[in-house]
Amino acid sequence: MLRKFLVKYFADFSNTNSFAYKLRKKRFDLFVKLLGDKIKKNITILDLGGESVYWEVLDKEKIFHQDNIHIIMLNLIKEKSHSPNMISIVGNAKNLSMFRDKSVDIVFAHSVIQYITNTIDKFQMAKEIERVSDCYFIQTPNYYFPLEPHYKMPFFQFFPLKMKAFILRHFKTGLKKKLTDYNLSIKAAKRVKLLKKKELRKLFPDSTLYCERALGMTKSFTIHKGFGF
Repeated sequence: MLRKFLVKYFADFSNTNSFAYKLRKKRFDLFVKLLGDKIKKNITILDLGGESVYWEVLDKEKIFHQDNIHIIMLNLIKEKSHSPNMISIVGNAKNLSMFRDKSVDIVFAHSVIQYITNTIDKFQMAKEIERVSDCYFIQTPNYYFPLEPHYKMPFFQFFPLKMKAFILRHFKTGLKKKLTDYNLSIKAAKRVKLLKKKELRKLFPDSTLYCERALGMTKSFTIHKGFGF
């Protein structure tokens, strides 16, 4: 019952009354505010790990569904696009070699960088972002927030690896079903590595960092740079 409550009111993006939706909407509004009048120009946005549902649910006024806005969603697998100004390509955020230096107006990444669990690869992703654009807007959950947002379980990120794997095999989590295989549970337990504030600062030292708060605590971080273009 507790997990269902936490999922519905804290983590369910489709529930407009949930913390997840309200915080994402607040974050989205910050992005729009930073863009200002630039939203009227021809802009190309590279959305790392993006899905069209994100823009559909949050962009109620269809700001980013105009002909002058071009959104490229880059994912490990091809995503469905429901808008003519959005395209989906297959790629990896650690290697953006298909884009020339400074060829993108804005790089946008919402809850993506925590899926790159190797520190060296995180720095590579940051380097690629800085290479392809002078402007970026990147969000990631806070390691120290009590409710782990992916597995939908309090304090999950603090548990030892084998304990995480045990939980994934014996309890329903954000994965929606129990895992029966030990090796798969270990792999699933390793799939996310949340960032601390100081780690994010090291990755993007010249950016502005915004702390998003919920229940009196920092729930996630948003870093941005270059919105004076």
